[in-house]
Amino acid sequence: MFKSVIFDMDGVLVNTEPIHFRMYQAFFREQGIELNYDYYAPSIGSTTEHLRGMLMEKYGIDIRKPENWARIKEHEAAIIEKDGYGEIPGIRQMILDLRAHGVKLAVEHAGKDGVVLCYGSLYMIGEIEAGLQQL
Repeated sequence: MFKSVIFDMDGVLVNTEPIHFRMYQAFFREQGIELNYDYYAPSIGSTTEHLRGMLMEKYGIDIRKPENWARIKEHEAAIIEKDGYGEIPGIRQMILDLRAHGVKLAVEHAGKDGVVLCYGSLYMIGEIEAGLQQL
């Protein structure tokens, strides 16, 4: 049996992809561009940098430019405020089952060099991998 489980947030606990598409779509609509889902879909599961490259190549707009990114994040906040997050089917029951069996649960966010939140304590991913911290 597992002693602990580290979950990623995006795409594991919550379905953020529809929110991401809608925030980019809203931003590009303001630029007079209709962002097509079929064009966007190959970026799902990849990095923002991958999407940035795709969008720069096709539209010449840098989504990471500070004023553009701020506007995109405003769209994201508005979408979440209005509709909330989409829960991944079955994840709630899985978490309840793991907790019922005494498994420690943690949530990782921000990638390999990111942090893990476990019962209110923060751990660096590198420290866990190096065996310097145990959950």
